Amino acid sequence: MKPILILMFFPVFSWAWQKAIWEWKEKTQDFLSNPYKQSRVPQFMLDAGHPWIIENREKLEQLPDVESYLCFSFQESAVDSSRVEGMAEKKGLEIPHNLFDHLEINNNRWEINRPGWPNALMRMREINRCPAALSQVKTFKTRVYVYDSEYDDLAKKMLEPSRPPQELLGLFADVLGNMTSLETLKWSIPPPYVHYFQEHFVDRGLVLPSVKTLEISGRAHFLVPMCSNITELEYGGRTTGERHTSGSEDSESLLLQATMFAPNLTRFGMTASWAWDDSKLQELVSYMPGLTTLYLRGGLSSQHRYPGYDGPSGSRLRVSSLKNLTQLELPPAYSLDLGWDGGPGCGNFYFGPGGRDFERQVYREGLETTEAAAAIVVEALPRLTNFSIGDSQANITRYENGTLWASFPWTGRLDEWVMEALPGGPDGPDW
Repeated sequence: MKPILILMFFPVFSWAWQKAIWEWKEKTQDFLSNPYKQSRVPQFMLDAGHPWIIENREKLEQLPDVESYLCFSFQESAVDSSRVEGMAEKKGLEIPHNLFDHLEINNNRWEINRPGWPNALMRMREINRCPAALSQVKTFKTRVYVYDSEYDDLAKKMLEPSRPPQELLGLFADVLGNMTSLETLKWSIPPPYVHYFQEHFVDRGLVLPSVKTLEISGRAHFLVPMCSNITELEYGGRTTGERHTSGSEDSESLLLQATMFAPNLTRFGMTASWAWDDSKLQELVSYMPGLTTLYLRGGLSSQHRYPGYDGPSGSRLRVSSLKNLTQLELPPAYSLDLGWDGGPGCGNFYFGPGGRDFERQVYREGLETTEAAAAIVVEALPRLTNFSIGDSQANITRYENGTLWASFPWTGRLDEWVMEALPGGPDGPDW
């Protein structure tokens, strides 16, 4: 009987143990992010890096309740705000109107290196109790790096929960829902954990009608219908881990399909981590017919040629049907599947006898391919006013009959341009 009783109570003990461990982690992480309570200024404000906070930090530290001063100055507060504001006035402090325009949760950047979920939880708690931040923020960036790899720092892995805490999911929904002036949302959560947020946000019926610009990472397509008034959407591509996950859903196609819920979309940028294929571009044109600006990054597969090209495969893309398109950004010429692969990537090919001449040949082929691509683009998209191929910005000439001509700094003087870029004799440096 005793073993059975022990087994019956084991889940209770296990839960209590996990709760105790989590509380210890919170206290430890709180110490790590603000050792010895060196600052009275809330950490989320320090992380945002507003110049006024940096410049006046020493004065702010001398206030008895800096958080209430910054978060409740224009609202009724439980603290004696008049006393705090009087001290602030004596110190020459005047809160700038744009103090909370930009807020950021990022545990892995310059001079910040903290466990991901604990940092996000504490920062969201701070933001949630700051009405001024909630009502004023215009750009909110969330980037969480989770220390879950075998190569990650052991001390931080010990402080990292195996999944985002339930409280954090609720805080994100509450905080985002209360950001009434939010215009730009930048969202980057590791793909294995995105579904927790998706399920919670959907259950809560979260909508963000004020957001006009959305920048997301892999598997975050669910945010598009929640931000249905966006005019600009940027997708950064899949992470390395997601690219190598067998059987994972096609993030690019899911995102393209989600754009049907954003009827006002006019600007779209996408880094395709796998090669673009004809079906993806057809989806793009079908779901976003009103685009005026399009940024395509990532290599185009051999199944097709890029916008408007009628090559040997016979596959002609439908991007030219984007009647309002005026700006276009394409990958470098070697990614356009036009018969030039960029040449040897190893520098050894350019050493020794004839090495410099060979380098010039490769460079020339790249310039010629760029010009060939540009000719195809202006023929297929005569409404363009601005476009680039890789790092090369095209100069567009529009003739009276409506046709376009694209040129580059080297157009008409290719030989001179190549020699200016790669001067010297025929041989490359010695081994």
